Amino acid sequence: MRFLNEDEIPEADRRGYKYLMTYTQSGGGKEEEDKTQVFLIGTKDGIHWDREHQVSIFTGEISDGWMSMNYDPERKKYVSYARPRDR
Repeated sequence: MRFLNEDEIPEADRRGYKYLMTYTQSGGGKEEEDKTQVFLIGTKDGIHWDREHQVSIFTGEISDGWMSMNYDPERKKYVSYARPRDR
């Protein structure tokens, strides 16, 4: 898990969330929705997570370690770093 606190998230992206988190859900199916996925999810109070609006941001082979997630203010993009499992 990696948390971004509200000071790291641009105001336009917050949608009322205080924190964002990524988490991995394992899967073994062949269909895209049945494969292992990394989800992005938010919380407005730090306790209750908004599963209804979570987003799958990566599907398939997932890193064998922690994935980092950061906002690059110069490029105005979110970036994530992961170590590939297949090398």
